[in-house]
Amino acid sequence: MKKTITAIISVLTIALLLCSCGSGGYASDNAPKESYDEYALYDTPTTEMSENENDYNSGAGNTAESGLSDFAPANQKLVYTTNLLIETKEFDTSYDAIMQALSDAAGYIEFKEIRGGYSGYNDYYSSRSAYMTLKIPSNNYESFLAKGEDFGNITRQNDSCDNITAQYVDTESRLAVLVAQRDQLLELMDRATSMEDIITIQTSLTQVVYEIESATAQIRTYDNMVDYCTVTISLDEVVSTSTSKTLTFGDRLASSLGDSFRVALEFLQGLVIALIYVLPYAIVGTGLFFLIRALVRKKRAKRLAEMQKAQDNGFSTPFAQTNEADAKTKKK
Repeated sequence: MKKTITAIISVLTIALLLCSCGSGGYASDNAPKESYDEYALYDTPTTEMSENENDYNSGAGNTAESGLSDFAPANQKLVYTTNLLIETKEFDTSYDAIMQALSDAAGYIEFKEIRGGYSGYNDYYSSRSAYMTLKIPSNNYESFLAKGEDFGNITRQNDSCDNITAQYVDTESRLAVLVAQRDQLLELMDRATSMEDIITIQTSLTQVVYEIESATAQIRTYDNMVDYCTVTISLDEVVSTSTSKTLTFGDRLASSLGDSFRVALEFLQGLVIALIYVLPYAIVGTGLFFLIRALVRKKRAKRLAEMQKAQDNGFSTPFAQTNEADAKTKKK
């Protein structure tokens, strides 16, 4: 009996190692997920996996019935991603339109960042921009993109599709094998008589249960990737939106004049702001300049008065003596 149990456990261990070789990394995910049947330790029959396989083969829950039937092959696990580059003159209106469309589609925000706007520190306004990653249910993916015109002027749109059917089927198959191994180990556990056999079986059973939980988590991740499409949006605030039509000479002239006036107005605004900034320093500097000049003039006037007084009293100043010596030299 002991040799039989040991041989069976060895075979199951080898099979478990082969299954583990096919396992990949498991991406973390905090998004809303559809309920997925847990493979519990004692209450999950082996036939449950076959029911899931029948659901998959019949096309239940795949993209073909989720609003993407026009371009999704049947019975495929497809992951859709769209990148939108949008420019708008009404940033708040476009942002509200995106949020409303997201709410109507029952999606959620995975990431969002907004930059720019009015800065009270230096009294300066810069154009705003927003970058966001949205998760849209696959059955509302097309209706969400159909509202793109309400978001602003779409200058670029990239759509991609990743087929993960092979990975999904491989994980399901590996999970079925693991569940079968677990059931066999449970049967051996019931028939084991020695403590050594029980410990050996329990060790193998613990490893199998861990692999089952990992495979189940991976399937959940795949289901979420298929059920929720990814839409990344880059929204930029601009003064004038670009156009694809051919511009006439008048249009180009009007656009150039408008840009010139806009640049001149921005320059004047910046100049006024700069003058306001330096105004206190200019007032202080001007006051110091006139104060120093007044002191210098006062000191010079005082010196001239002293020289004049000395000349009136008959005293010669060094300056006067120098002038007299020059006069005598000229006479000679």
